[in-house]
Amino acid sequence: MRLYRFKLVTLPLAMMLVCFVTAQQDAYRLRQEDVLHIQVRRLVSTTPDVDQDVAVDQNGYVNPPFLAPIKAEGMTIVDLEKDLRTKYVALFKLQPEQTLVSAIITSYRPLRASVVGAVPKPGTYTLKPGDTLLTLLSQGGGTMLKNQANLKRASLIRGGSREAIPVDLEALFFAGDLSQNYQVMDGDQLIVPELRQLENTVVVWGTVLKGGPQPFTQGMRVMDAIVVAGEIPKKSKYSGTLVIRRKKGSENEHIRIHCDMVDFIRKGDSSQNILLQPRDIVFVPDSGNPDMNGINSFLSFMFLLDRVGLNVFGN
Repeated sequence: MRLYRFKLVTLPLAMMLVCFVTAQQDAYRLRQEDVLHIQVRRLVSTTPDVDQDVAVDQNGYVNPPFLAPIKAEGMTIVDLEKDLRTKYVALFKLQPEQTLVSAIITSYRPLRASVVGAVPKPGTYTLKPGDTLLTLLSQGGGTMLKNQANLKRASLIRGGSREAIPVDLEALFFAGDLSQNYQVMDGDQLIVPELRQLENTVVVWGTVLKGGPQPFTQGMRVMDAIVVAGEIPKKSKYSGTLVIRRKKGSENEHIRIHCDMVDFIRKGDSSQNILLQPRDIVFVPDSGNPDMNGINSFLSFMFLLDRVGLNVFGN
């Protein structure tokens, strides 16, 4: 009984797997270095007329036994089998209805794809069909620290069409967005750009002891940036702290977010201690009124240098 149940469950599963593999091979188009097993058998014979492995050569041809070379690159297995059947039936003067001709892929040409940019080991790697960007990135040693790689602006360049596909690796890594985990094709190139200085920093500016850029880290808040700037001078207007942020979709417009850090410290109002974004400027004014003209001039200068890729603070 147990043997019967085993067969009952396993046979349909095995048939499903065979159908899946067969469907994959039927849709697949042959490439150089693929290896095929060709067999020609007559139903009335126990010995095949042809039983041999052949490879698709560098010119895209296969050399079946007894036949002239056939241009196989780009063909499906179904198309190749039809061609072989016609040629072998004519060559051996066989009865078509009594002849079985099969071509099975026994070895696929390995995929070759490259990863360049902000990864520890840029280069070209060998993959297998079905591998994804995560596999390619692991071959390249993974990405560098997040503050060195612009994960949101990676690009996948398709080897066949040179189509550029935007890839958000940050969403893939930190939000589990598997829609960004594209399947890799032969000749693909993944580009992981490095962040420019201002894309990867926040700036503390105004009446502080140590103003300037600071490395941005995920989860950074206003107080985190201010603490790094050292003790706040007495003339600072801590309650008038501003976060100045580039307006989304604009190269030179910005918004100002008021953060009363006195309320945060004395009253525990955590809504004042907002999350920062890369390239934010935390401005702590002095006890007089903030010089908005000075702020605007400074911002215009900062954004101009940012657009041309210069680092206004050095480092």
